[in-house]
Amino acid sequence: MRDKQTIFRHGGYEMRSHSETRWAAMMDAMRVTWVYEPQTVTTRHGWYMPDFFLPFAGVFLEVKGPVPSQIEREKALDAQQVTGFPVIFAYGRPEMLGGELFHGMVSYFSERGEVSYSTAEIGAAVRRWFDLHTYAAYLAAGEHQRRPDCVQVGEILAEVVTGLLSRQDREEYLKGIHRPINESKRAQHRQASQAEWVLSELSQKITQCWNAREAA
Repeated sequence: MRDKQTIFRHGGYEMRSHSETRWAAMMDAMRVTWVYEPQTVTTRHGWYMPDFFLPFAGVFLEVKGPVPSQIEREKALDAQQVTGFPVIFAYGRPEMLGGELFHGMVSYFSERGEVSYSTAEIGAAVRRWFDLHTYAAYLAAGEHQRRPDCVQVGEILAEVVTGLLSRQDREEYLKGIHRPINESKRAQHRQASQAEWVLSELSQKITQCWNAREAA
């Protein structure tokens, strides 16, 4: 019997869950640049490290399985206050039903309410804005995939070794892997994609509403 999977690889990163790799692949399909766990902030509930930052859109993306709890939402609002960037949640378990992705959500939670879009609604926007190849890539990336029964021995050994590290040593190990990839992505110079432009507009509106509330 194989031990529970602890390393989830995508794009050179070693992520903490399959959900994170799935949402990362969905962003890749829409040509959204992201960096992984780039910053730790202090919140009323302790340290908080959002999963992704989207530099061309100016938002954080936090991946969860179930609906985010009140404490998780408060951490996100505190992170927004510290960094100036909104934190958007991606959660649920997207799966293909009738040729569309259902059961996944992307939401922004504020003290006044929430704004949410389902993976099916996002898929409809991708189909409208992009070509069929991009839409197909989005669907393929979002569908839940079980881990293959056969994996390379090296991957299993890597999971065993990292599982023996202390939490602090493991965090340093992961930072050493992720930092150069993040720096390379941040150094990119290009125009924002259409999806990034839409997210940037949303981020600016959220920030404007937040600043107006703070000034009131």
